[in-house]
Amino acid sequence: MEPYPDCYLIGLPKAGTTALYSILLQSPQIFDCPTKEPNFFLPESVISKGVRDLKSYLNLYHDAKCKRLLTVDASVSYSHSPAALRSILAANPDAKFVLMVRRPERLVISQYQQMRFGLFESARTFESAWRDRIDNGAPTNGPYSFARDYPRSGSVGAIFGDILNVVPRKSLHVIIYEEFFDDPPSVLLALLKFLEIDPFEYSVNRINSAKTPIFSSLHNQIINQGLFFRMLRFLVRSIPGISASQLKKFYDNRLVKSPAPIADKEMHLYLEKYFEKEKKQFEFLLGRKVRSWWE
Repeated sequence: MEPYPDCYLIGLPKAGTTALYSILLQSPQIFDCPTKEPNFFLPESVISKGVRDLKSYLNLYHDAKCKRLLTVDASVSYSHSPAALRSILAANPDAKFVLMVRRPERLVISQYQQMRFGLFESARTFESAWRDRIDNGAPTNGPYSFARDYPRSGSVGAIFGDILNVVPRKSLHVIIYEEFFDDPPSVLLALLKFLEIDPFEYSVNRINSAKTPIFSSLHNQIINQGLFFRMLRFLVRSIPGISASQLKKFYDNRLVKSPAPIADKEMHLYLEKYFEKEKKQFEFLLGRKVRSWWE
C-alpha cells in the first residue's frame, strides 16, 4: 500500500493557509499534489467535496514517494474535526501537523465573506448571520454547515484545545497569521526546521482574499452551473488555445472585487469582547502572548 502523507496543513480556514501552501510548493523538496484539499478523512456528511476512495487518495502522492519528496495534505477543515485527526494518526502515527490561526474577530468576518461568495450563506449581512447563529445555534443543513457556525469558527481557544487533546504537541507546529505576514522569513524558518527541509527562495503573496462578484446574476450561474455556465464551458472546450484555468483567471481578475467593509466599528468592538476569553485560552495553551491580537 502507498504511504500516507507526511504532513497535514489542517487550518484554520481563512487564516492564510493557501498563501502558506503556495510558498511551500516553491520548495524543491515538497511535492505539488494535484488536489490541495482531498478531505479524505472527513465524512461526506461534513463536506461533500473530497476524495473518498483510499486507493485514489494515496495515489495522489504516488509520484512524490518515488522522488522522495515531502507530501502535504492541505485539507484545512480537519481542524474542526477531532475524529479526522484521530483517523490521520491511526493511519500515520508519525504525521506532522501545521495549524495557522488568525485573530478571531477578523477570521469570522472573512469566513462569512467566503461563504457568501460561494453561495453557501443566505444571510445578506454578517450581523444577521451572526445573530441567527447566536439565537438558533449552528446550521443543521446545507454544505459547510460547520464553516457557517461563526461563533464556533472564531473559538480559537476551544478549537486549539480540541486539537491538543488528539495531536501530540511535538507533532504540531502553530503559526499566527498576523506574525506570518509581518515577518515571513522568521516564521518560515521555524516551519522549515519543524518539517526538516532546507531553506529555499520564495515569494509571498496573499491568496484567496475576500472578494465579491461585480455581476451577481452571472456569479450565481457560474457557481450553480446554470445553463449559461454550461454553454460557456462547452465553448471554452471547443476553442483552441483557451483553457478553463485561463477563463477562471479572467473572471477572478476582471469580474470580482474586494468587498466593502461589512461590519461597523460597534460590531468589531462587540466581536473583540465576545472572543476575548477564547484568545486568552489560546495564548495559555500556546504558552505565550500573541501581541498582535490586542493591538
